[in-house]
Amino acid sequence: MNMERETTTSGKIIYVPYDDNNEVIMPIFEYLKHMAINGYSQHTLRSNCQHLLTFWRYLQNKNMNYIEFIGKVDEGKKKAYENLSAYQLYLLFPDIGSNVIPIDGRKQAREESTVNQMMSSVVSFYNFMANTGKITNVPYVTQKAAVMHSNSFLREMYINKRMQKKSLFSMKAKEKMPEYITLEEFNRCWEACRTRVSRVIIGLMFFGGLRVSEVVGLHISDMKDIPNKIIHVVKRNDIDNPDAAVKYNSEGDVIINDKLKEEIIDYMTEDLLGIDTDYLIINFKGKNKHSRMRTDNIRDLLNTIAKRAGIERLTPHMLRHGCAMNMLKGGADLLSISKQLRHKNVSTTQTYAKMDISGLIEAHKKLAEARGESFKTYGMDIDEIVNELLREEDEE
Repeated sequence: MNMERETTTSGKIIYVPYDDNNEVIMPIFEYLKHMAINGYSQHTLRSNCQHLLTFWRYLQNKNMNYIEFIGKVDEGKKKAYENLSAYQLYLLFPDIGSNVIPIDGRKQAREESTVNQMMSSVVSFYNFMANTGKITNVPYVTQKAAVMHSNSFLREMYINKRMQKKSLFSMKAKEKMPEYITLEEFNRCWEACRTRVSRVIIGLMFFGGLRVSEVVGLHISDMKDIPNKIIHVVKRNDIDNPDAAVKYNSEGDVIINDKLKEEIIDYMTEDLLGIDTDYLIINFKGKNKHSRMRTDNIRDLLNTIAKRAGIERLTPHMLRHGCAMNMLKGGADLLSISKQLRHKNVSTTQTYAKMDISGLIEAHKKLAEARGESFKTYGMDIDEIVNELLREEDEE
């Protein structure tokens, strides 16, 4: 089983699932088409297609189709619930028998958050099938009362309960702190780059905080204010650049430093000189020479840079997270970091604050000095302390 990315006549990108006989899996395709029509992003379409193909392989191994899995109308909802629970357990522990919960400390195949996403795809698929009349309803949610207090002073004692839906198959996921690279590691990566375009790419993510899909979507016109160290992140519907996307429509301007500004100016005035392209980031070698770069190309590039720099791994988001941590350690407030990363909610940015305790250490130093005492941090610098805390959290 596999999937192919195709473009519709209207210019929309859709992912088409194929079975082992290279025939389209129509139930999944109909669901994905429904999602595409309703404006879901390419990333969401791709991940749902991948999750449902995993589910289809499971059905194939169980010698049943998707309707048998959920049960017939007259079988009630017990079979559906049991089969969905068994599939959830399979995603956690694929090598054990059905409905057998391991108690021997066996390592999970997937994180709870990943299983939640995969189960959500399956449950949403069945919900779509129920809404279109192809199957009976599925017992996938429970009603939970959310307490909403009135803002009125006179009605302070009044409590408004609003019913919210919660999936029965949603597990509590462990909170994962984002991985990031330090400024010192970034500088090693910068020196490991052998081309100017490579330095521009990693600089855009580390100093600008851009996502990889935003990097490949940049146009030369977005650099019109580069002398002022400003980059414009613009959302475009470009069918010729399917990897380009601005997540959550978070358009805006980002500020970069002098180092990256000079690199981008040199890149545009020297490397791009005489090349007919609207895109900022392009290939300079191979069969796709002078065409826009793909996100997979950038991920491969980062793997190569990491090896040269002596870093275990390097991903686009580690660079973006590094931007946040670098700003935080440099004294930037959460609102400034949130604006740079174009977060819709400042609470998203607070994750980084949990990872950096430099402010707390400085406060304790001042208190100790006021008392005429010394304050030691066991000879570790801030990066070492943060990494130690992350390591301990992973072990819990």
